[in-house]
Amino acid sequence: MVGYFVQPPDRGFALSGGVYSAIDVPGASWTHSWDVNARGDVIGDYGDANGIHGFLYSKGTITPINYPGVFMTHPRGISPNGDIVGGTMATSTSPWVGLLIDRHGVATQFSYPGAVSTSALGINAQVDIAGDFRDSAGKTHGFLRSAAGAFTQLDFPGATTTSAWKINTRGDIVGYYWIGSPAVSHGFLLKDGVYSTVDYPGATHTMIHGQNSEREMCGMVSFTPLGSPIQWGGFSRTW
Repeated sequence: MVGYFVQPPDRGFALSGGVYSAIDVPGASWTHSWDVNARGDVIGDYGDANGIHGFLYSKGTITPINYPGVFMTHPRGISPNGDIVGGTMATSTSPWVGLLIDRHGVATQFSYPGAVSTSALGINAQVDIAGDFRDSAGKTHGFLRSAAGAFTQLDFPGATTTSAWKINTRGDIVGYYWIGSPAVSHGFLLKDGVYSTVDYPGATHTMIHGQNSEREMCGMVSFTPLGSPIQWGGFSRTW
């Protein structure tokens, strides 16, 4: 699995076989690793004086990813075949626009119909995409975009916010939702059209950001009391 830690600055990492390895982009002020596929290809983003850029780390080589004409490029997911999804921002304050870079390097922007902003966060081998979008009322919903380009809105029942982060080759979708007052975050699994909550035992907050085809999951967890500043840690869940 991959992620990032704050030292400072923020630094990317990969965890394999119980061993941590730092991932740093040379010359960057910070580096975030966001996803890894079965081939070991890692995608993420980094910041420097010229903006925020994506990167692909493969076989020891870092390749920048920049969508033409934008200030920020944010990769968030990579498929087993090397397709990459994420988002772009025209300026530092612009809303997100979804981004797909296929395995041949062809880049396409897209938005959920009528959305104010769109973030593509996960992609599977069939090129189905999971993500979230913000509507005109400011509410965040999850979405599924099929390989053919058809969109489906995803909302965990009763939630105020739903964010879909990853979809595997089985079509299972994971992410997190916020509910209640004060608001609490919970992980979720959407399988065969049925939502189920997936929480770290005893945690105050759970967020799921990753899964593989064996339904192993990873994400963030917090044990801080409600009303206190949230302190996050990472977790993994195996079956």
